Amino acid sequence: MLDTAADGSAYSSRHARYHPIFRNIIKKFGYYDMFLINPQGTVVYTVYKETDFTTNFTTGAYNESNLARLVASVRRAKERDFVKLIDFEGYIPSYGAPAAFIAAPVYDRSTFVGVLAVQLPVDEINNVMTGNRNWERDGLGKSGETYLVGRDYLMRSVSRFLVDAPADYFKSLQDIGVDAATINRIRQYNTSILEQKVMTKAATEALASRQGTQIIQDYRDVPVLSSYAPIKIDGLNWAIVAEIDLAEAYAPIYDFGNQVAISATLLLLLVTLLAMALANLFVKPIDRLIASARKVEAGQLDTAIVLDARDEFGELAQSFNAMVKSLQAQTNLVAQKNFENEQLLLSLFPSAIAKRLKRGEKEIADTVSNVTVLFSDLTGFHKLAIDLTAQELVTILSDLVTSFDDAAERYGIEKIKTIGDSYMAICGLSVPYLDHDKRAVDFALEMISIVRRFNHERGFELNISVGIHSGDVTAGIIGRHRSIYDVWGNTVNLANALRVACPSGAIFVSAAVYQRLDDLYEFEPAEVPEGNGTAALKVWKFKSIQKNTRSEV
Repeated sequence: MLDTAADGSAYSSRHARYHPIFRNIIKKFGYYDMFLINPQGTVVYTVYKETDFTTNFTTGAYNESNLARLVASVRRAKERDFVKLIDFEGYIPSYGAPAAFIAAPVYDRSTFVGVLAVQLPVDEINNVMTGNRNWERDGLGKSGETYLVGRDYLMRSVSRFLVDAPADYFKSLQDIGVDAATINRIRQYNTSILEQKVMTKAATEALASRQGTQIIQDYRDVPVLSSYAPIKIDGLNWAIVAEIDLAEAYAPIYDFGNQVAISATLLLLLVTLLAMALANLFVKPIDRLIASARKVEAGQLDTAIVLDARDEFGELAQSFNAMVKSLQAQTNLVAQKNFENEQLLLSLFPSAIAKRLKRGEKEIADTVSNVTVLFSDLTGFHKLAIDLTAQELVTILSDLVTSFDDAAERYGIEKIKTIGDSYMAICGLSVPYLDHDKRAVDFALEMISIVRRFNHERGFELNISVGIHSGDVTAGIIGRHRSIYDVWGNTVNLANALRVACPSGAIFVSAAVYQRLDDLYEFEPAEVPEGNGTAALKVWKFKSIQKNTRSEV
């Protein structure tokens, strides 16, 4: 079981303690292997101890493998929450079999101590794509399959025909001229991953970020009904293709056509015998079907046909109703996904920016005048880390930020971002306010009240310092893969400098804010230490409220 080398070393002692845990983890989740790599790129632990164990991914024999490139990316990133996935390649330590990996950095507080990597399980991916080899139960018949294709047009999941009928599969490869070396590798590794070329129209369209359904020639040069779509996974460019042989796909249609032809012939004879008196009985169901079909075409998906008949028209009505229900389900699913996408946009960006993104705008950048920027910083929070776990710290900070967010919404303030225990917000950015600076000061007072209530309820000794400045800012979307909405400019810098200079439990405002609010609140001049970027500013400290007024402009 590779639990311990029994050599008395400290490594073997720790290995014996943690190895069974790691082995159970990869067994439970079906991973192929798990790696711990130190900051210098050396593999200090794997579960199965293949030939990459103890090698160095920077200078060792496997420094050009996909895992080595992945580890290098994680080491360069230096981000605590960085996670990256790398595509399949032949991995020599796994006997050259296709392997994909996912990795993330490991930190001891703020110190980078290594990389955790997991070798993704090919069998689990195949089980998902083949429905645990229950193609017929999943509605794919005797010739249908679903598989993945990478950007190099090579399979990323196993072919059904290799699993279900390998002899026929290899014969079809020979018939279409696949070279013997490729066929031998597929036999050797018993997989079509990274070996089976899928240069079909479906794969080309899906890898070009398009989806659809067409009749094409598949990778066996067999006519199939193919549905395809791109798969959007960060770091990968894959396509998913579902296909079934055209002959099998259209067999129900051909059967149905034959049944309709026979039924029509019988009906014609019957109508001839019974004359016009009975003709009307058969015309009515057809009229109802036509009328219902027109309603569906017009978008009335709640249409249903009720026929108390057990003949072909009854079956047709049942089929029609089933089709309408399916359309309803698909429409509801699309509506639900659209709603979820809208909610995701609204959670990441202000509502005005989310609407612009939905309209298709890509480059969003605006210069906005007459806004107030608020920066705050919790003090005393880092002391809690001595006695509390990371989960408890995150929960406390999340509760505070949620309370700040609720208060910001009441005062018409837009949160821009949080950086650790720092909180940045703006008033007047998306929605203009004449009293943007007053709203910001009121919000700052509410933040101080929230922190005090929080301390009283939980017995903490937290405090908060706030810096506020008004002026012009530039706002826009930054980044493409992980976009954020951010603001910048001299107004932002000055507000941040006020926050840095502000003592705990106080509010510092700039001269611009003081001049507009000196008749509403009581301020006093404040001294700012040299060297913090605010030496040239006139800084005012909030003292008390003179009037309790609030503009609703």
